[in-house]
Amino acid sequence: MRKILFSDQDLQVICENIRRLTDAVLNQDSISMIVSRQFISDLIECNIELGKTSPATARSIALDLLPVIQSRQISYEEQVVKLFMALADLHEKEGSFKDAANMLRAMPLENGQRSYSSEMKLNIYVRLADLAMRYGDGDEAETFINRASVVSNDLQNNKNVYIPFKIKFAEVLNYRQKFVEAARKYYDLATFENLERSDQLMALSNAIVCTIFAPPGAKRSRMLGMLFNNEKCKPIPSYSIVKNMYLGKIIQNDEMVDFEKSLTDNQRSMHGWAVMHRAFLEHNIIAISASFTNMPLIQLARLLGIDEVQVRSLIRFLAEDILLQMIIDNRLVATIDQISGFIHFKR
Repeated sequence: MRKILFSDQDLQVICENIRRLTDAVLNQDSISMIVSRQFISDLIECNIELGKTSPATARSIALDLLPVIQSRQISYEEQVVKLFMALADLHEKEGSFKDAANMLRAMPLENGQRSYSSEMKLNIYVRLADLAMRYGDGDEAETFINRASVVSNDLQNNKNVYIPFKIKFAEVLNYRQKFVEAARKYYDLATFENLERSDQLMALSNAIVCTIFAPPGAKRSRMLGMLFNNEKCKPIPSYSIVKNMYLGKIIQNDEMVDFEKSLTDNQRSMHGWAVMHRAFLEHNIIAISASFTNMPLIQLARLLGIDEVQVRSLIRFLAEDILLQMIIDNRLVATIDQISGFIHFKR
């Protein structure tokens, strides 16, 4: 078997030889099921070893082998699952995240002949959620992490699998821009027993970032209060933003710049300046509305720190996109008179 797999022959010849050998073993009545299953398992292990040095070759062999044993899945389910896992690893290694996910999705976790542990299911669903984010499908990522949540209850005492699940859940919500929910997941994670101090601070830092990104509202206000009153948050650089937001103060441009610099590359690339800038704009609008009953839109734009050259060109965007949406969402109680160019705040 190893001689065939690791030979210098053409890939097509190797695949054909493996297929013939496999057919001979599986179709030979004199060979017991125990022996044939062990043969397939050994073949998959050898191919996994081959994949470390020749991933493309190993992937082709595995894909060629899959239909041969999948047609006998009832008898070889363990080996089919093992091959799906190996193919997922190979696809992911090559950056084919969608193909890797398709391999994992094809595994008979819920409808197979065998019974699979909650831990295995959790790990697979978490991995599927991660892959979905990597190929840019937030809906699928949330679907898979919700499936993971269903099987996670039995594993709360197993921190080696439960904590990565909770982290991934928060990441998925963050990716979906469900910032308040993500912040709460990160905050809850920071309270886990036996979590390293550095991991606690990282979770709280992520909770702060998600809360800052969240649109104004009652849920965000509650998160701001929790973070503001948590002593462990105070050493985190972005805590000053939390403090000012909680106290209803206007966030200045230099504070926004410092906050952006404090973001990790992942945080910056996931949402970018646009999401962050809108979050600060909306917060500052709420802060201004607490101190004024009305004002010209152009004055509001200036108070929001919009560049003087751009003020007039951005008035319509401010009124029709930012302010109107906040009013529709009941996050701002106000009326806009675009004829006179005024906004009237109500309390």
